[in-house]
Amino acid sequence: MRIIVFLAAATIVTNMAAASATPVKPDAASARIYVEWLYNSERDDLLEVFGDNESQFFDASTLALLRQDRKLLNGEEGAISSDFLCGCQDPGSMHAILGNVAMTGASAAKADVAVQFTAEAGKAVQLKAEAGQPVTHVIIDLAFENGAWRLHDIHTRVPESSVWDGLRDVLTGEIAALSAHH
Repeated sequence: MRIIVFLAAATIVTNMAAASATPVKPDAASARIYVEWLYNSERDDLLEVFGDNESQFFDASTLALLRQDRKLLNGEEGAISSDFLCGCQDPGSMHAILGNVAMTGASAAKADVAVQFTAEAGKAVQLKAEAGQPVTHVIIDLAFENGAWRLHDIHTRVPESSVWDGLRDVLTGEIAALSAHH
């Protein structure tokens, strides 16, 4: 099992290195490829967006918020206790369907994603609540920085909720509350 995980990780690293040698253009097609890669890799447990690798995934302004929040938390767990890309703790049984991806500026894009959890990882399902499993809706704001797509904001609406939780809103709210106490 470890050999398979190692080989899969090595393949991703090789593919990422090859992809980085090819210049990426800031267009809807490259944004779609990036989001598809992100969800497939996360589902297969080949990457972790939050934590030590954040600088590889977030744009400079969101990365600054994440770092400021972490500094103010002083090692404690804060408001971000789940993965905003799926609205979950464990993306292993996640099945994501990427909807519309559109450019919202010269170097910005927005992607709509529907996430549903299945009994079998990667199993193709019809993403409808009446199929038995609730659907989490995700809107990702992307920024094109230094020749690559990065996450600028992630808005998640989990089942049974009409509220969209935005990563940047959660971070700025927590930073304001923590700063008021210091």
